[in-house]
Amino acid sequence: MNRTTEEALENVSRKKRERLIYNFTLQIKELTKSSINFNDALKIMAELNNNLIAKSIIERINCGKSLSQAINEMKAFFPPLYCGIIKIADKTGNTNKIFERLSFYLSKKKDLISKIKGALIYPCLVLLTALISFTALQIFIFPKIQEMINEFSQSSGEANKIQLVSFNSLLWTIILLLVSACILLLLINESRKRDIVKNFMNKIVLKLPVINKMIMNWHMYNFSFAIEILTSENISLDEALGVSKNVISNNLIKNKIECIRKDISYGESLYDSFAKNNLLSGELLTWIRISSETGNITAAFSKIHEFYEDKINKFISVIIKLIEPVFTLFTGSIMLFFIIKVIIPVLTVMNTIL
Repeated sequence: MNRTTEEALENVSRKKRERLIYNFTLQIKELTKSSINFNDALKIMAELNNNLIAKSIIERINCGKSLSQAINEMKAFFPPLYCGIIKIADKTGNTNKIFERLSFYLSKKKDLISKIKGALIYPCLVLLTALISFTALQIFIFPKIQEMINEFSQSSGEANKIQLVSFNSLLWTIILLLVSACILLLLINESRKRDIVKNFMNKIVLKLPVINKMIMNWHMYNFSFAIEILTSENISLDEALGVSKNVISNNLIKNKIECIRKDISYGESLYDSFAKNNLLSGELLTWIRISSETGNITAAFSKIHEFYEDKINKFISVIIKLIEPVFTLFTGSIMLFFIIKVIIPVLTVMNTIL
């Protein structure tokens, strides 16, 4: 095995890894769609595009391993769902179709993440601009204002000094909160490696208003797609649930999926198990019930997948619509605070002196 290729993949950042997997899947789909053999497609990507993933897979296949075994050996690089679906593709021999579906899913997921990031850019820029403005005012403007007040009037200088110091305190409070938030995020990221802390954080997230619905919608969107693609390949529901649960990072939701899997293996209906574990409700459960009666599980989870995709898109649209008025109000509040705490006291002192 070429250590250079392996080391290059190991050193890839998470963001770049997702981009590499997306590009690899998209290129495989396009090449195999052009009636090129899968192994030839890998060779083309490795030789012409210098694709690290293709090179690593080819090296393993040349050592006598199957595609699923090669991908499984790279499970530290590929997400669990990807490994599971490729294993199914190897078993059914329908690799081309699976890569087409994976490409479609990754494209949609990429678009949704881009929308979410796009919605967050504006508020982040406003907050950053506000912080820079506060800092610049405190360092360059307020000291000069204070000097001017002290120079013109000793009596009013003390009162206004208190006001300016309170503004200074507010600035440092904001900076402290931002630094604390960054440290907290770093600690959470590290602590997620420990199951006890991870479970605790998962509970907290699912209890937060608004955020809990977004998290649940996102996980169920990914889960329903996985079930849809696996059952469409005539994989048993038990095996499909076992593979699909790995797409969910929240252990509480994942445990519910495992409970559903066990219930089904004991003879309970899919509808009753989903209802008991409170994962689906309303019309979604109706689709599950109909699919249980007709035997068309794939169609039901296709509808569920579309339902959650629509909910996520609507949520993003609402956020985008609310961002502008909310941050306009936020900016106006900052300006009002500045006028009350700085401009009015300075004008009062100047008026008294004049």
